[in-house]
Amino acid sequence: MKGRCVFLFTTEIIKRLQVFSDRKIRVDVHGMSKSEALRLLQNLIAMNRSENFTIEVVHGYRHGAAIKEAIYSELTTKKPIKRFGTHTT
Repeated sequence: MKGRCVFLFTTEIIKRLQVFSDRKIRVDVHGMSKSEALRLLQNLIAMNRSENFTIEVVHGYRHGAAIKEAIYSELTTKKPIKRFGTHTT
């Protein structure tokens, strides 16, 4: 999965990604607009459509709430999304 990211994303986007295994990616969308964050997540999903994997999204807590809501409303209506949850640390 990490090898595919190098071919598809800019260096700036790759800095936002942590690939833990072939089944888990963490992406930091701090400072991105809602449309940029959604596009990035849609591209990650499309890139791995045939695989079962987890994307953990780090979105912040102020402006991040708007991104979280946009992700929820836009992506949970799509077929490949099996589950949407929140995680607090």
